[in-house]
Amino acid sequence: MSSEEEVTKGTVRTGYVSAGGYAYKVRRVLYAQLKHLVQTGKVDTKEVARAAGYLNTLLYHLAVEQMGFSKSDALRITVNYSVRNGVIEWDLDSLKVEMFKRVEDDQVSKALSMAKKAIEGQYPEEEGPATD
Repeated sequence: MSSEEEVTKGTVRTGYVSAGGYAYKVRRVLYAQLKHLVQTGKVDTKEVARAAGYLNTLLYHLAVEQMGFSKSDALRITVNYSVRNGVIEWDLDSLKVEMFKRVEDDQVSKALSMAKKAIEGQYPEEEGPATD
């Protein structure tokens, strides 16, 4: 490794995104972050697509195949990367995937009914606690 080798580091952060749309978001964020390197010819667009594809394949296996997520569930993905000699390298040790599974409406309705019964009589005239 030469002492003059240029290394660019970055972090992909998707924010909350549906499990059905994370792949597009990862690709879009990575392209946006590396736009200046692509424009100067330091990174090829095919390399950005390859790196995004690799990460998206890994995330698919994790979220869908291992965790059973559906398109309506949500993820928040954070991962570091570096660019060396035009090659994007993921720091998979830094990969953090927060997963949020959707609860069906009927389950929430049943739980709400039970919660209402549990606090019944604690508040006069169904006023409930002050929210100010």
